[in-house]
Amino acid sequence: MRTQNGESVLARAVRIFEAFTPEESALTVSAISRRTGLHVATVSRLVVELVSYGFLTRDDDRRVRIGMRLWELDTRASPTLSLRNAAMPFMEGVHDVVGHHVQLGVLDGEDVLFLERLSALEAVINYARIAGRVPLHASSRGLVLLAHGPADLRASPRP
Repeated sequence: MRTQNGESVLARAVRIFEAFTPEESALTVSAISRRTGLHVATVSRLVVELVSYGFLTRDDDRRVRIGMRLWELDTRASPTLSLRNAAMPFMEGVHDVVGHHVQLGVLDGEDVLFLERLSALEAVINYARIAGRVPLHASSRGLVLLAHGPADLRASPRP
């Protein structure tokens, strides 16, 4: 179903999901409205429906969060799960030897998408988060992916 401006309801729901960040995982309907550019009544209506399916939840203070059902579906069908499971024994071995952070990141467009991270208490500060993104040129992991990636990836313009 399309709305009057041509945007589908699904596109609006995606905008709502994308309003959440690792730093702000709980938002008010008003904050979601501001971040998405959707009318507050539209956000409110969609939030109610997404809550009914478990894709979003509401806290006691009425703040909205990503729901467990969304995580469940993602985990069940994630294409990265087998990669993570295959890499984990090697990551644990490296972690034991170096005693610092060890991360698993994959190329996704022009970003590194982090799939897993093993942390160390005394290690340097590391801002990478699981399911977080960093532009390729802005991280050591990205530079490795660029160095070993296809030539056209290295040739694309960077900010």
